[in-house]
Amino acid sequence: MDWFTPIDAYCEHTAPDLLAEPMNLLTNAVFILMAFLMWRRAQGQLIAQILADMLALIGVGSPLFHSFVQTWAAVVDVFPIMAFVRYYVLLPTVVIWVFRFG
Repeated sequence: MDWFTPIDAYCEHTAPDLLAEPMNLLTNAVFILMAFLMWRRAQGQLIAQILADMLALIGVGSPLFHSFVQTWAAVVDVFPIMAFVRYYVLLPTVVIWVFRFG
């Protein structure tokens, strides 16, 4: 697998530069801003801080993929999203289990 192979089947990408998708870049900046604000408010709450960290990783990974559109960037985009979803879905189960049976 060539990690630097461009992904051609991507319809929104108009140019091979950082500003090829300005709205995507803006929305991902908001992800990073919200992660920062959430992290500050969650002082001492490990679960919330981990979620904030994951949100920041999403805010970094997504513009990398949408700017470079290569295999390595797709991995950097998808894995933080998968981790966030899995953590967010698993978390209530663990919390309920601990408080109910713990």
